[in-house]
Amino acid sequence: MQFKVGGLVPWRGQVYRVAWKVTGKDGTYYRLVDLVKGEGSMDRDSVLHEAVLEAIKAMARYAVNDRFQNQIGRGHIWVKERKWDARTGTVLYRLNDYWDEGRWHTWVTQDELARYPLLGKGMSDGLQDTSATEGQPHSEESRITDP
Repeated sequence: MQFKVGGLVPWRGQVYRVAWKVTGKDGTYYRLVDLVKGEGSMDRDSVLHEAVLEAIKAMARYAVNDRFQNQIGRGHIWVKERKWDARTGTVLYRLNDYWDEGRWHTWVTQDELARYPLLGKGMSDGLQDTSATEGQPHSEESRITDP
């Protein structure tokens, strides 16, 4: 997926607005404009699309299959998918529980998800589970969505 002109993207720990994009034989390049103009602000020319995707992955605090304590009743909820929201400049996570894949899901921001107690890290980023093994979601149904 390409980022639209005017959308927000992360780069080196900061969020920038896409001023223009050029697609060539080497790939897609973006010119990124600092959101806050002032002393020390810099625009970035020729940022490669793959570099922006890596910056998004670095900004994401949670991975697919990370497990959290459900605050509504008993049980656990899992991160089923994550994506970048270019309108708000943040990573969004889709949550669902183990018992009913189709019953409900919701998208939350990183700050909202940080309020849930983390029970275990997902295996999709090569991290170890930190709690007792019980009722893992189906990993073949979980995926990471690139923006």
